[in-house]
Amino acid sequence: MKRFSVLALTFLVFLSLSSTAFALNYDEDLTVYESRMANQMIIKYWQALDIIYTIEGKAERCDNLVCQYKQLVKQIDEISSELSAHIITKMNKKNLGPLRKFSEFYKCKQSWERQPLYSVCEPVIKKVKEDMLASGKVSIFSSAEDFAAEYFPGYGYAEPGFEYRRGKEIESQFLHAYWQEEEKIIETAQHFEGTIDFKLAAELRVNPNLTGYREHGEPFKIDIGGHIVVVIKVSFDTHTRLTTRSKKKYAATKVWFELLKRKKSVMSSSQWEVCGKTFEMHDFYTNEEVIADVKF
Repeated sequence: MKRFSVLALTFLVFLSLSSTAFALNYDEDLTVYESRMANQMIIKYWQALDIIYTIEGKAERCDNLVCQYKQLVKQIDEISSELSAHIITKMNKKNLGPLRKFSEFYKCKQSWERQPLYSVCEPVIKKVKEDMLASGKVSIFSSAEDFAAEYFPGYGYAEPGFEYRRGKEIESQFLHAYWQEEEKIIETAQHFEGTIDFKLAAELRVNPNLTGYREHGEPFKIDIGGHIVVVIKVSFDTHTRLTTRSKKKYAATKVWFELLKRKKSVMSSSQWEVCGKTFEMHDFYTNEEVIADVKF
């Protein structure tokens, strides 16, 4: 129990409590950078909580779990630093778009889901406070507190009484599929097999940097976001650095979990009870990819 107390203290910035017990039914657009990063923080936050409560119930040493926990906390911190720096950099250039997008994501979350997001809010609020003190100019916000209330309502709030954790998975709900452009580097002495835009085939047939070029089957059509593209499956060996730009298909999926709660105490022995449900947003790769461009 002493070991658990130490771990809990190091996780203080992420752990907090609330009486609210139900997640909003909101389908975040994870193609938006700010939403995607914030969503990753919340998922890792739930995973870290699971480890905390697992360690709490064990009498023996849990070195492996402690390592997993520390790694998750490190990842949350890295994502938080990257996201807050991105928002502040854009604010310095008078671009409030990223701030508004993160704020929209933040506002759609219940208070107990916002806890890991506070580490993004804090440096942004600090930046606004410093700018107000440095400029001395009248702003639409009379104080940094007013700014926080507008963009991050409930920031720093924690109501004692209960603690929450994610329970077992209930169901997965497919929302929609989308194609995303990605770049991939294939190093030397690599064998490539995949589906490419048919217009690229003529170029690849005569490329001196390729060996063993083969076309498998006949060209066929595929619908990419409402556009019909003729493609063909090919394979070849390359001994150069190959950069491909491709369209990859993902399935946006909402995964529902039970939401559990129990009364908070230093030596809590109360049972976890189902009080509602919560969800995580995931983008699952569908193993469908079309190469749109190749550079040697």
